[in-house]
Amino acid sequence: MLYLSVGDPACAVDLDETTEGHALRYDETGDLIGITIVGARKLVDEHRDVHVQAPVTLPADSLAQIIG
Repeated sequence: MLYLSVGDPACAVDLDETTEGHALRYDETGDLIGITIVGARKLVDEHRDVHVQAPVTLPADSLAQIIG
């Protein structure tokens, strides 16, 4: 597992699962505050990259904050 978050991930009040099986966590205002990548090491070893398809369109700045 690879956990990426902005601030305290315990503040998440909503969760979506991506088509790849990863988790997207949102705060009370609907902002993306965390991503959980399932099997990150295996994905990187096999594919050298990780894809996360969000079920909704996210603002670029929201995702950029998490990825850094």
